[in-house]
Amino acid sequence: MYSLNTWNLVTEYDGESLYYQKVGQSIQDLESRKEVLDKIGSSLPASSSLAPLMYFFQKKAAETGMMVNSITFSNSTPTGTVAQIQAQEAKKEVKDITFAIDLVGNYQGLKNFLFALEQSARILEVDTLSLTSIQSLQGAKGKLQTYDFKMQIKTHTY
Repeated sequence: MYSLNTWNLVTEYDGESLYYQKVGQSIQDLESRKEVLDKIGSSLPASSSLAPLMYFFQKKAAETGMMVNSITFSNSTPTGTVAQIQAQEAKKEVKDITFAIDLVGNYQGLKNFLFALEQSARILEVDTLSLTSIQSLQGAKGKLQTYDFKMQIKTHTY
């Protein structure tokens, strides 16, 4: 039979073998869910870089028949006392980024732009929306009203 020392080694080996099997299964499970995890990562990115957001808004506006007049960055800092802010940053808590976007276009373009924002993988919240009539253009199907749309949009990052 086994000596006590050998028995301990066999038991330890069996335990480690089982542990590594579970680690391997966990890795396979994560790899099979890579697409879902990538979507989650893009909805709440770790980087607070503004350039990709600016590009996204300009691209979606152009695709939906809108024109971007301006995009104004409002804030991206957590609120609270200095100690609370430092604690949030240490914990990697979610930060809000707010933009004011000024667009020009018609109602259908706005509807398509909002739909594009809704379909985005990124979490985007339209806080406010206001419009001002600019002009009416006579088209083949009748009058086409042009508006100046101002939106306050909030997104989040780590």
